[in-house]
Amino acid sequence: MANHKFIVLKNAYIAVVFLLISLPVYAQVKDINILVQELKNKDSTIRANATVALGETKDAQAVEPLIAALKDEKSTVRAGAAVALGKIKDTAAVEPLIAALKDKDLVVPICAAIALGDIKDTRAVEPLIAILKDEKLTTTAGAVMALKEIGAPAVDPLIALLKDGSPYVRVKAALVLKDIGAPAVEHLIAVLSDKDLYIQFVGFKVLGNTRAADVLKEIGAPAVKPLIVAVRDNDPYIRMGATIVLGNIKDSSAVSTLIIALNDKDSDVQNCASEALGKIGAPSIKPLIAALNNNSSDVRGFAAVALETIGVPAIKPLIALVAKLKDKDSNVRGYAAVVLEKICSSDIEPLIAALKEKDPYIKMTVAIILGNINNDRAIDPLIDALKDNNSFVCHTVAETLKKMTGQDFGEYYTKWKEWWDKNK
Repeated sequence: MANHKFIVLKNAYIAVVFLLISLPVYAQVKDINILVQELKNKDSTIRANATVALGETKDAQAVEPLIAALKDEKSTVRAGAAVALGKIKDTAAVEPLIAALKDKDLVVPICAAIALGDIKDTRAVEPLIAILKDEKLTTTAGAVMALKEIGAPAVDPLIALLKDGSPYVRVKAALVLKDIGAPAVEHLIAVLSDKDLYIQFVGFKVLGNTRAADVLKEIGAPAVKPLIVAVRDNDPYIRMGATIVLGNIKDSSAVSTLIIALNDKDSDVQNCASEALGKIGAPSIKPLIAALNNNSSDVRGFAAVALETIGVPAIKPLIALVAKLKDKDSNVRGYAAVVLEKICSSDIEPLIAALKEKDPYIKMTVAIILGNINNDRAIDPLIDALKDNNSFVCHTVAETLKKMTGQDFGEYYTKWKEWWDKNK
């Protein structure tokens, strides 16, 4: 509803400006003195036309007459004067335009706000913020556009609005901050430490400053480098918020920093880094697999969780890891097996395919995982695997089949085949 109102008001502004610029313009054939005189013409259409023409001249001599025209009895003239003053961009018009924000007409305050945005004078920030805070006013669209144009000087007051009790106000503030973009990033990162902006959940410390974090996500790429720096901040809330946003932006350049964050001294930061790496997906797989060999059990655990989140794209690299590590890294291979089990619990086809790999370590590990998943779809392929030339593979497969079926035919392919053909 709030967004709909914004669009309607913005369109109203555009419609009036279009009407104004559609009027016959005589700036090319009349000097500025004649145009100023036409501001006093009895015909309001001529007066409105004169405001447009004076704006096109961008001549400072037109400022005072146009300021006077802000009090014209006709709203089209007042709106035209505001638009013209925005084009001329003379700071002498700032205070009169601020006063015009309170015009009783619907469109004049919007035009005045846009003009203030064009001039970019910081004096306009406070009154424009006041408009944004008042849900009853219908001039919000102009304030949004103006604050975006003013940019950096408006950032801190806009961030303060993220605490506002009204979702309407918060959405507008977030919209402007997003459009301001890069100049707002450092300020938004700083406010990630503001615990007033965190949502508390039973069983968790905090899950991130959702309002500032959401704006940073919308800003996207320009926020990535400052967020990467913020992952090393002294404040755990900032580190946590930064990891959350990097995960939401899904920029692969953040992977190496997030891998380091898996070893953060704060468990909430570790958890958020794990989730972020999972969201980034495929670019995280290789460093996450490497992290399974980390000395810290926490890092290994969080890396495993991230790989589980990534899911299917991680299956082949994890199977390859099993083949590479052999017995000397059984602990790491165990982590890989657990992750594979979780990923494939709902779809065992990649594991069944892996039973045909040449490497016996892959076959044995996959057989064990299939036994833990205990899906009857795996029995036929497992029986076929008993034809393997490696005795260790056959022994592992036989034990898996025994676990899954409750039967014990040892490593005899024929007996297993006959029994299963009758009982499946």
